[in-house]
Amino acid sequence: MDGHSNAVVFLGKVANSDEITLIKPRFSVLNAGLVEDGIQAAIDIADLGDTVLVRAFSGNYSQIVMDRRVAVRLEGLGVPTIRSQFNEPAVVFPSGTDTLTLIRGIHIDGTGAAGAVRAYGGARIENCTIVGGAVGVLCETGSNVRISGCTLKGCPIGIKDQGTAVVENCTADSCTTGYSGLYTTEFRNSIATNSTGYGFVGGDVYYCISPSGFNSASETGTTTEDPLYCGPGDYTLRADSYGNPDNNPSGELIGAHPVRCLWGTLARDVTYGSALD
Repeated sequence: MDGHSNAVVFLGKVANSDEITLIKPRFSVLNAGLVEDGIQAAIDIADLGDTVLVRAFSGNYSQIVMDRRVAVRLEGLGVPTIRSQFNEPAVVFPSGTDTLTLIRGIHIDGTGAAGAVRAYGGARIENCTIVGGAVGVLCETGSNVRISGCTLKGCPIGIKDQGTAVVENCTADSCTTGYSGLYTTEFRNSIATNSTGYGFVGGDVYYCISPSGFNSASETGTTTEDPLYCGPGDYTLRADSYGNPDNNPSGELIGAHPVRCLWGTLARDVTYGSALD
């Protein structure tokens, strides 16, 4: 293969249908053979721009450390789960990681950990479901993190930023506080429900929904109305929700989940319904 061909490094099987694949866009195929801990092994040999693909299996992956200080993209096929062990975070972004370092589409269970995901450097976290942990995503001092399309459930604090973070299109449910930030934090088009405290604390908040209210540095286009989920445990939105792009001044979706059901008597329901399925 030439130096510009896409190449795949297959890192073997851990259990059942478990597959870890490393796509190396600029290098020839490597024969990595069987490995005991596929995800971390793939990260450890990854280079700038490589992609680690993870397929779900009937079990859990152990902690991963995105420690290459390069842009490694980790994407889930199916819904693989990375679980905290020994009260340690399930996913760690160490100090010095590139701001393009990405984890996407993974179910992360941080039960017992201070933070299910802990970021000390640069990180992008997209389309993940995060449960457990005292904090779902803990962004430490000096971190630079972008979090989008994530669902956070049952953490005392869904996302806590102590560095510089942009949080957009996320949904936090049944957290004491959905989101907590500093003056360097931006919360955009996100939802916090069933919070026993404020849904949003600190930071600048734009076009967000929190029935339990806000205690933020600034607010633009926010509301305390019910986001109108389609049903219990279903975070998709009704057509008459403020989160519908047609119904809020941002013109964009609010929350991590799309509009999927009709309700209410508003005239727009009739025309919007044709696009739901």
